[in-house]
Amino acid sequence: MEKSIEEVVGELLHGDIQQIAKELVAYLRTNGMDFEPGKGYWEDQLYWMVKY
Repeated sequence: MEKSIEEVVGELLHGDIQQIAKELVAYLRTNGMDFEPGKGYWEDQLYWMVKY
């Protein structure tokens, strides 16, 4: 199962950086943007594309 960007932010980032990243993700989602995991070369890495 793929992890969501929110899960990865919570696991890998800490402190102020984590809070800023969570706020950015929430802002983008609130404004109709979605995150799609990378495909091909990027598939097994922690990369997302923002779809709007």
